[in-house]
Amino acid sequence: MDNERNFTAFLNNSYTCFIKHYELEEKDFAVDIFTLRDISKRYFKDMDRLQKYHGIEGIAPHKLAGYIAYWLSKLKPISVINPQMYNRRYSEFSLYINEFYSLYIAAGWIFSFDEIEDIRLNKNWLSAFMYLLKYRATSGDNLEMMFQLIKKHRRD
Repeated sequence: MDNERNFTAFLNNSYTCFIKHYELEEKDFAVDIFTLRDISKRYFKDMDRLQKYHGIEGIAPHKLAGYIAYWLSKLKPISVINPQMYNRRYSEFSLYINEFYSLYIAAGWIFSFDEIEDIRLNKNWLSAFMYLLKYRATSGDNLEMMFQLIKKHRRD
């Protein structure tokens, strides 16, 4: 239970960092703490299942990232509360706010939050990935593979 509570606090604090990182205004968005709690519970159930039933010890960062990105993009804890955000230069970003947040958390997990600025993704690929997270069926395992590719591509 403490792990879930701490993880919820981490996600909430990361949301604030995410908003600041992209120079957004907190007043334009809202995060639902109850949804973050639900995400934490589901995430820890997945991790427990991986460890108990599949015998996976020391879960790899890209697998952790895949599962958390899955739950963040599926349950969508962030809402746009200022409709003008859809008319500004951040209109696409606002449309995919939860998907960008899930990628932000995943990238921080795989690399580090200090390295996020150094990650460069092709704009077309990023747009397709945001669309995939928002509108297509995915799983933590599928996203794990995507994050493995991102990490491999970045190293090459």
